[in-house]
Amino acid sequence: MSDRRPTPRLPAPARRTRVLRRPLGGVAPWLLAAAALLLPGCASNTERWAEVSVYELGYQNLYHAILDLLEVEGFHVVRRDPREGTIESEWLLGISRREVRGQSRRRCHVDIEAKGEGEYVVRIRVEEQVVRKAGLLGNAARFDEDDWEPFPDNFDDAEYLVYKVRALLSEYIDKPVEVTNGSGSDGAG
Repeated sequence: MSDRRPTPRLPAPARRTRVLRRPLGGVAPWLLAAAALLLPGCASNTERWAEVSVYELGYQNLYHAILDLLEVEGFHVVRRDPREGTIESEWLLGISRREVRGQSRRRCHVDIEAKGEGEYVVRIRVEEQVVRKAGLLGNAARFDEDDWEPFPDNFDDAEYLVYKVRALLSEYIDKPVEVTNGSGSDGAG
């Protein structure tokens, strides 16, 4: 006779299946999978603008300073309208280092609005798009125009450009303050 011990039996498959289905609360697993695939497309694509106020600087000087800044930062300007105070760059291809971590392209929009004599508000938006195919990131070398999907604006880059404007035009950023002697008179005795 042999000294073999009986092999332990595994629980019945029906029992295992019941245990796995209960935590889902009766929701079909395929429905959860479909919802997970749709979540990335649910992100809001509202415009996000960073802004800075500039005082006591001529409009032409401000406009050309912004144009130069965009070129230095790699945003080649393709549309500009000094009368409307708008600037738009072409798409800058690259790798997104944000949530997506994949192929992306960014385009910069600038709006300069006059608030008064020598007073302007500069608003900057960095629009971003990514490539996804069937919910996954694409990594081909070339993409068709239809492959690009909107992605939430890159507010970090917009803020970075605003800080560059602040550094470049630092003497025109703070609103000038009139200093008086406090007596209310003009000092003529």
